[in-house]
Amino acid sequence: MKVLNLNRPLAALLAVGFLLAGAGAVRSQPAAATAGWCRIDDPGAVEAERVRKGLGLRDVDQVACAVATPAQSLPEELILPLPCGRRMVLRKVTLTVSHLLDHREIFLGTVFDEKGGADQLARDVVMSGPRSDLLAGSFTKQLPSGQMERSYYIGKYELSAPNYALLQHGLLPDDGRMTEVDAPACAPIRAMVDGVRGTRVLPATGVSWHDATRYAEALSSWLIAYDHARIARREAPSVPWEEGAPGFLRLPTESEWEYAARGGEAQSAGQSQRTYRVKGDDGRPKTAEMAEIASVVTAQDPAPDGSQVMYQGRRLPNLLGIYDMVGNAEELTFDLFRARRPDAPAGQAGGVTVMGGNAQQPLETLGVGVRREAPFFTPRGPVRAPVVGFRLVLAAPVFMNGRNDKYEEVSGNPKRAQQLSAARASLLKPPDGVDQARLLQELENLKKDNVSRKLGADQLTQRLGAIQAELDKSNAQLNDRNRRLLRQQITTAVLLVNSFDNLRRRVFVAEMTLKDTEAGLSKHPADLRRELEQRLPLFRSEILNLRDTNTQNFQAYVELVKELSQIPADVLAAASRDLDRDFEGKKLVWYQRAKPLVDKQIEEARRNPATLNAARLAAWREQIAAAMQIP
Repeated sequence: MKVLNLNRPLAALLAVGFLLAGAGAVRSQPAAATAGWCRIDDPGAVEAERVRKGLGLRDVDQVACAVATPAQSLPEELILPLPCGRRMVLRKVTLTVSHLLDHREIFLGTVFDEKGGADQLARDVVMSGPRSDLLAGSFTKQLPSGQMERSYYIGKYELSAPNYALLQHGLLPDDGRMTEVDAPACAPIRAMVDGVRGTRVLPATGVSWHDATRYAEALSSWLIAYDHARIARREAPSVPWEEGAPGFLRLPTESEWEYAARGGEAQSAGQSQRTYRVKGDDGRPKTAEMAEIASVVTAQDPAPDGSQVMYQGRRLPNLLGIYDMVGNAEELTFDLFRARRPDAPAGQAGGVTVMGGNAQQPLETLGVGVRREAPFFTPRGPVRAPVVGFRLVLAAPVFMNGRNDKYEEVSGNPKRAQQLSAARASLLKPPDGVDQARLLQELENLKKDNVSRKLGADQLTQRLGAIQAELDKSNAQLNDRNRRLLRQQITTAVLLVNSFDNLRRRVFVAEMTLKDTEAGLSKHPADLRRELEQRLPLFRSEILNLRDTNTQNFQAYVELVKELSQIPADVLAAASRDLDRDFEGKKLVWYQRAKPLVDKQIEEARRNPATLNAARLAAWREQIAAAMQIP
């Protein structure tokens, strides 16, 4: 492919902007605030900035902390105030759905190999094997496209020891009183913070499930009371509300925890991956090595004195900006542990589920889908392990009243009721041409007439034949509708191949353009060079966004191919022939290149579904590039 000539570099960069049109705006960052709280409560971000700037540990306060964005705007990062100058930082986890009762199917758990033998494999699969679940968030935002964004928030870090100490020292009273940092009651917290060198903050460990739920209850009660006073002063609350209900904190469910740990990427093809994706040195998403994301104790990197876990935020965060989801402190969830059968969770509920592994385990035993059971009690009392901690989720109820502009709850919620009614109606809507209610009523009438002996044999046969004819008509209409839908699915797969290849080409051209521009910066006058240097970070970021979009395109294509491979071969072949006839007269080059490849990859997924690993999917990408190559 020919690279653009950059004799006019500014024009070339503008051309890159055109290439990247539609990639989406770069997320704006909150304004900087005075330094202070973040070295303790946002240590990973501060440590990364300290290293980037080449600052020493004593100079860590030169890194400015972020300013809290209004909670009701549902920001990507939510910063909650706590007593004694502390903060809790949470990250948003988003799922896009069609309506209020919609959800996403997510694929979780771990695919194991047979290295340990059949018995070990069986135990691993029963403990942490692959599964699917349905998930939606609590907080709702209507999108311009007509779809909905449903989100929840999860701790950016495991709860820190200083923040857990707030409960231990009675600093989360039910009245929401904000104890300032210089108050005598905050002396124990100040002492803990003063004892932290730089950003070397430890998570709270040695807590039981009941300890964690007590902390969540105490902090929720404190925040609600604190916000009550803010609202009375006509100030915005610090936690988001969903309709007439304020958000509250609790432990995450297994599915919420793992979906967040995977960075919001939970397709079936990823169940074999134990790590999550991170930003590489070049800013592009990449699949991390376990050592890049998991803090573990080694002979070369021992645990701090008196601890069995490591400092927070010392490894790379995932693409949602969340730290330490694998290794470090093992994390409690809200759910009771159930063994995993091949078809469903087992019926027996046991202890509590803990996720992610801990710093005392070998790297090869860790993973985003790895979990284990922790008992609530032993003969010695409640279980409090020195390697177990927790992080919290901010969520909302399912049903709630409305509110007015003063954050006062009002009776009923007509808007939400209409949304639920429309959502339910869309789920219950019968296929075109099927009058289910009429047919059911006809069957009911027939039963009554038969019981009352009103019908002779001939009459019964006649009416049954009429109903059968109606059912045959409905079935025919259903079958025709299914064939149309199947053709649409195959068309979508072909369009995804074409879209994936187009975006791949655009990214390639943009990257080469930027590379040549960067190489030629020194050749230009100072004023033009400065303008170019100011533009380059924006275009790098937009290229990164576009590459991530194309990765999602490919993942959607793989999922669609897997679904199509489950259709009976003769049914799929008939729909495929119908589609070829539809496109026969259009002479579209992209269709003629992409369609045979889609057919081939569907057949491969049908014959060898177990071989669709990362290496095989990489080969599919190469096949797409080869098939769509312009002569």
